[in-house]
Amino acid sequence: MTLSFRRMVREDAEKVFELEKKIFKDAWSFQSFLNEINDEKISYPFVLLKGTEIVGYAIVLFVLEELHLNNIAVSPEYRGIGYGRAMMEHILERFPEHREIFLEVRQSNTVALEMYTKFNFEQIYRRPNYYADGEHAIIMRRASDRLKQ
Repeated sequence: MTLSFRRMVREDAEKVFELEKKIFKDAWSFQSFLNEINDEKISYPFVLLKGTEIVGYAIVLFVLEELHLNNIAVSPEYRGIGYGRAMMEHILERFPEHREIFLEVRQSNTVALEMYTKFNFEQIYRRPNYYADGEHAIIMRRASDRLKQ
């Protein structure tokens, strides 16, 4: 079955929110997803579809010449087969004009840290006690000289 991407719409919010709660202990609220869907000036929320099924999603924010990857997730049933990589490639292809990309990731999320490193993100800072459970966040950055792989 073919993979495709499209901008997240209001009708996707419930499914995305259900996935969010299944994936993250500090899940975004349903309203947070609606806010991102409605803010087209600074936000690009999108879904990854396998056929008609939402198997992943991400929220990208535009801040001047920077991108901030605020949320990215793949349904647990579809992990380990390249869907996260496909979403990162989609972001890089869609926004080549942005000078830098920033994100934060749980220090314990070694799978994500490894993927981001493969996309030439560098760890630039550790934010202590960032998450509600006290876990530290690793702040990562991909600079303009690295945007083209």
